[in-house]
Amino acid sequence: MARTIPRAAVDEFTRQLNLVSDSMREKLTEQLMQIDFSAPGAIDVVKDLMQTYCGAATDASALLAAQFYDSAREYSIGEGMGAVADSQRVPEATDIATTGIVDDSKTAQSTIDQLTARLDYEVKRAAGDCVFYNGSKDPASPHYARIPSGSETCQFCLMLASRGFVYRSAKSAGELNHYHANCDCRVTPGWGSNPQVEGYDPEAIYDKWQEEMTATAEARAKKNDTTVDEERKKIYAQLRKSADKANKRNRVSTTSPLYTRLRQEITDATAESNFGRAEKNISRLQSRGDITGGQAQALRIAIRERKKKLGI
Repeated sequence: MARTIPRAAVDEFTRQLNLVSDSMREKLTEQLMQIDFSAPGAIDVVKDLMQTYCGAATDASALLAAQFYDSAREYSIGEGMGAVADSQRVPEATDIATTGIVDDSKTAQSTIDQLTARLDYEVKRAAGDCVFYNGSKDPASPHYARIPSGSETCQFCLMLASRGFVYRSAKSAGELNHYHANCDCRVTPGWGSNPQVEGYDPEAIYDKWQEEMTATAEARAKKNDTTVDEERKKIYAQLRKSADKANKRNRVSTTSPLYTRLRQEITDATAESNFGRAEKNISRLQSRGDITGGQAQALRIAIRERKKKLGI
């Protein structure tokens, strides 16, 4: 029978992630404060800085996530599995976000704040994605839940946390593929028919979520001269939109012609140049919206596994 995962393990994972993020954000801020964002070529300097700091931060995040995965597995079923520290990071996504922030921000301070928030987002995303990646390779087939571990939790995260260990795979856990800066909720694996984390009570979390929903709806109804029910419906619609967005980002359709063609190119690849071309095609198609984030992630995993098989 699976044993309870200590709450301290989840909290320590969050503490360590925040230490990584805080340290890297501080260093990134020092570098960004020296830049005139309006100067010619500034965007290239900023992109290089973001790649350097986000890359280092997500590598550290993935290492912590792999260690957490193995410790949670050992607590639960008695042994780790040698989890892999793979952040699943997409460098092109960092470049796209960086360009958007620099182009849209009105002040230097706003630019710096948003860029450092982006770094924190990538740290938290890398942690969750690494957990999912290892779960997809785990013969013990874990479930997943969202475990709050900070002093404050947003309503969307409360909604996810209130559902417990209901997700059986990374693919079915699309809604858990939701991250934001300063998030202290952890995607947590669990094993057996009834996974348990010490102190994690989905029913109590559901009650808290409903209380916060009601308080928000009441405040909005008073401000907008509407009813509480009307405002609750609007809030639910917003949450549903966020869930749909997360699901879409995580969805992998193996019947898509583009996905099928790219997957075959990777399977047939025998040289480094083949993989470089495939990476460029994936980035181009993802940026245009022709393939989903989930498809792009699955294709990049396929590239890594094919290169490993070929010894490249």
